[in-house]
Amino acid sequence: LKLANKKIIPVVNTTGSVMLNFEVTDSSAQKGSIRIFINGNLIKEQQFMEKGTATLYFSDSILLSQGNNNIEALYINSSAIESRKEKISVTYSPSKKIIKKVWFVGIGISKYKDAGMNLKYPVKDIKDIANDFRKKYPGLIIDTLLNDKATKENILALHDKLMNTGINDKVIVSFSGHGLLSDSLDWYFATYDIDFKKPETLGLSYSMMEGLLNGIPARKKLLLLDACHSGEVDKESDITFANKETAMQENVVTTNTVARGNILINKPKAGLQTSFEMMQDLFANLNNGNGTTVLSAAGGKEYALESDKWKNGVFTYSLLKALNDPATDENNNISKGVKKSSIHCSKNFNRR
Repeated sequence: LKLANKKIIPVVNTTGSVMLNFEVTDSSAQKGSIRIFINGNLIKEQQFMEKGTATLYFSDSILLSQGNNNIEALYINSSAIESRKEKISVTYSPSKKIIKKVWFVGIGISKYKDAGMNLKYPVKDIKDIANDFRKKYPGLIIDTLLNDKATKENILALHDKLMNTGINDKVIVSFSGHGLLSDSLDWYFATYDIDFKKPETLGLSYSMMEGLLNGIPARKKLLLLDACHSGEVDKESDITFANKETAMQENVVTTNTVARGNILINKPKAGLQTSFEMMQDLFANLNNGNGTTVLSAAGGKEYALESDKWKNGVFTYSLLKALNDPATDENNNISKGVKKSSIHCSKNFNRR
């Protein structure tokens, strides 16, 4: 794969688009596809069905986002052989001010259909995050699904609303509630009416969650997960589930603490997949073009916590502190000369 006009593409662009001319040499197959990404987002994919020639051509104008655009292109032939990536960086500096919107989508569940699994603070988490982001972005567009509104069907329908975003917009999606692992150690966010014994039935998987942000025009996307086991899980590790009573006896959950998910203990191996395969399944990478930054409250075998002490989940509490306290600006790019601080978790913190 070769970018034929690379030398004549300006480093700084003022028009908002750039013409890309690619030439593909493929001696092993005469068909395949070229994928173009900007800042990790799949912008365009074109299929080639050429016969009788080993040279394929692509030419098209690509829209740029304001600021830096890291453009990457990749060719994959019919034998699933990938080319080396062609890379170029272009900064779009418009002559006129571009109106950017910030969208916040919040899903929080404190009261479940199964009342025995209720939590205290997920709904408050979402409301608090929305309020603090509104201070930072006064024109913030807010859409929330709380408690019984947070069904799998309603959550997936949010994708259509996010299709109304623009390429320079920012989208923040925040989930707060129970995170569950199925018997096969697949992760699910617990929707309002989930069967906690069979989370795969009505639960929201990682792929569904990231699907909310796939293909939408906005290219700056942040996904916040305040739930147990919301990081990657090693299916070769020795883990299984314990009931709440056993956890209480072992001080995994204390009187003033609640875990947002299953309780895990060491047991025989469950599953054959490697960590790398799990990571590919759970988190979007460049090849699927999601381009989303994911921040999760816990590792695959860890718990998200909530407590009366903070009146939030710990992850949310930390996020709100970072948004409001200049002392959390670790690289001092917001305020200078302020002493850094951090939040430390102890053994007695509450678990969701």
